[in-house]
Amino acid sequence: MVNLYALPVVGNPRTNSLSASPVDEGSVHLPDGRSVAWTTWGAPDGATVVNQPHLGDSGRSMLTRDAAELATAGIRLVVICRAGLGPSTRHPARTSASDAEDTLRIIDALGLDRAILMGECGGTGAALGLAARWPDRIRTIALVSSMAPLTGSDAASYITRDLAVMRRALAFGPVARWIARSQVRAFGRDPEQFLRRGLLALPPVDQTFVEDAEWREHAIAASAEFYASAEPFLDEYRSALGPWGFDLSDVRCPVVINHGALDTVAPAAMATWLSAHLASAELRVDPDRGHFLATDRLADLLRTMAVGNVTS
Repeated sequence: MVNLYALPVVGNPRTNSLSASPVDEGSVHLPDGRSVAWTTWGAPDGATVVNQPHLGDSGRSMLTRDAAELATAGIRLVVICRAGLGPSTRHPARTSASDAEDTLRIIDALGLDRAILMGECGGTGAALGLAARWPDRIRTIALVSSMAPLTGSDAASYITRDLAVMRRALAFGPVARWIARSQVRAFGRDPEQFLRRGLLALPPVDQTFVEDAEWREHAIAASAEFYASAEPFLDEYRSALGPWGFDLSDVRCPVVINHGALDTVAPAAMATWLSAHLASAELRVDPDRGHFLATDRLADLLRTMAVGNVTS
């Protein structure tokens, strides 16, 4: 079994005693009968950033220390709970494009005219898709540990073996479902061992996080929604690895791409490719970081883009 599927969700467990209390949370009821939820962290009246989080992360909880840093930085972080995770209703044919449209409904509900977006890992396509389809609604985008499209002709130059295996599995429903169910069972048997096994696929800089007891506890608990059943697992991978459904040339707003040079999940070549195909992109590569680039510096990554530059 390839190690990608055992990666921990770097979210924050709602049931964890280390969790902060959100400053706001809610959901939007959509015309198709579904609902999609969000959770807000940081400064209640701060500069608003709407976040498409890491693959599998519902964003419904946050460690107290992380929430405090956002509040101190004057950032109000609204994290999207994508369709099929947590309380958000499943989408029968979910894609990055449908995730983008769901996010627009939340932006409308929050009363935001032009939003600043953040897209992490598997949330990259949804963030960029929103800017491509509704350019007048997006001010700027911060990408962190971003993925490039995995269905185009260029994908072979940067796709990892693990992602390629999962992409092929998704083309054959029974195979993908077997993988999903096996991961759900493995997580259920021993969550901590599951976490450690996943980290073995990562560079040492990412493996060090598991040595922190607080981080380990919150990562295990946060993964519970993703590994609750095969459905959220498959929905997330189908959205992240499937066609994005838009042209990158339609993204006209400024995009700041933050990436770790040591990232083995979404290699830095993905960030380089994105920066070359976006009209207004700035690439920032940290030579000493891996995939968990924002784990202990989220506020720093967003401060220069949000505080003093964005209004609701």
